[in-house]
Amino acid sequence: LNRINKLHSNRSVKTQERYRFAELISAFGVEMPACAHCRETGAFCRFAENSSRCGKYVSLDQSCNTGRFSASAAGRLIREKRKVLSEEAEAESANAAALQALLASQARLDRARKQRKLLEERAAEMIRRGFNSLEGFADEEDR
Repeated sequence: LNRINKLHSNRSVKTQERYRFAELISAFGVEMPACAHCRETGAFCRFAENSSRCGKYVSLDQSCNTGRFSASAAGRLIREKRKVLSEEAEAESANAAALQALLASQARLDRARKQRKLLEERAAEMIRRGFNSLEGFADEEDR
């Protein structure tokens, strides 16, 4: 643990900030056509919204040579991603509302079925008692 801390403490604050920024880009950046380094390593090339370098080149502190990268393409991708995320959030909200409505409807259906069952049981009990009283009446007439 001490050796690791010493290794990291030898890095300058700027270097540590650069590595953290590169990690953020790798985690949350927009995937773009691969730069030379990312093509060679087979890695995904990710850019921050307003950056001209991919995460790997940020950590290396070198300029990125994507060649095929354009700011307008990145802006378009970012806008499309925001739109899709918004649509996804709307769909999730509608899905949650539909689920709540379904659960409420199911509860009403269960309650109605329970009431029907209780009514049928009460009717059966009334019929049974009615037959019992009629049987008792018939027994008295026979005497």
